[in-house]
Amino acid sequence: GGSSSAAPRGMNFYAFEAQWARHRGSGERVGLLRRVGAGSLPALFRESLDSELVASIAEVLSSEVSSGDGSGSDASREAAAFAADAMAALARTPRFDLSCQGLSRSERAVCLGLFDRLHECGACDAERWGELRQAYSEPEPSASAANEGSDEDDVEEPCEPPPRTE
Repeated sequence: GGSSSAAPRGMNFYAFEAQWARHRGSGERVGLLRRVGAGSLPALFRESLDSELVASIAEVLSSEVSSGDGSGSDASREAAAFAADAMAALARTPRFDLSCQGLSRSERAVCLGLFDRLHECGACDAERWGELRQAYSEPEPSASAANEGSDEDDVEEPCEPPPRTE
């Protein structure tokens, strides 16, 4: 386990994206994520994270975790721990909020289902599970709708006084 949080030398987002696109199998994709390391994901993705990538990473980790034999073997425990770390790291990337807003309902369901599985197998405790679910949950419609209502009122009033007609 390298403890450095820098992305692998020579691995930038474009290199990652190219390899991600080339590897269609979830095993290869998980391998790629592991080579980068969960802690390095925010630095790697920076401004480039989009909802499609969030969804495909969640899908890959999901299939990896559920393909575990469920016996609590070291390998499946390790896969679950990595999935929890990787998803938490994605939530720390600069444009995560935007990426998360773009998730479709089914993509979001994959993320939330993954967190539930991680919680059940003990890979994340209740607190972390709650944080992950909150990070990936749908933006509260009530709050934003209320804000939009008040914003519209503000917009009605011109910022500058109207020119006087003489």
